[in-house]
Order: sequence, then structure tokens, then C-alpha cells
Amino acid sequence: MLKVVVIEKNKSNLPESDIFIYVEGDATNDEILKNAGIEKADDLLTVLPSDAENLYVVLSARELNPNLLIVARAINKEAEHKLKRAGANKVVSP
Repeated sequence: MLKVVVIEKNKSNLPESDIFIYVEGDATNDEILKNAGIEKADDLLTVLPSDAENLYVVLSARELNPNLLIVARAINKEAEHKLKRAGANKVVSP
């Protein structure tokens, strides 16, 4: 069974779901990533509202799980290169 873990600072913003597991906290915090199971995860999608936050998550996640497939959101075109250099496998820009 596919498990999807969502990290959200304000858990009350999220709907109830049988599909998602929610972890309340800041995804830029290593302990929150560990509580969400990052060390055993296969994939990570980081779509935080700023390039700096997404970059921080990529750096932390890559260190905690070197085999992780990471897809990161870039707000600004200039951030794409930095996100890849930090360890993202793929960068998407809306």
C-alpha cells in the first residue's frame, strides 16, 4: 500500500483523509523529517512557498537519505540550478 506523508505547519488546514498521513511541523527541521520517515522514504516532493525553504528541505533530506528521489518546486528560474546542486533530482517551476 502506498503511504503518503504530508508535513504541514498548521495541521488544522488539512482535510481528514485515509490516504494521507499528516505530521504537524516545519519540514525544514531535521527532526520533523525524521518523524515523517524520511530515512526510509523512496520519494520526496517539496513544494513550500519559497525557494529558500525548498532548498533547505532538499539539503536536509539528501543528507538524511542519500537514495531519495527528490522533486523540488522552484519559484524563480534562478533557483533551479541551486536546487539541483543541493541534491534535487528534478526541479519543477510553475
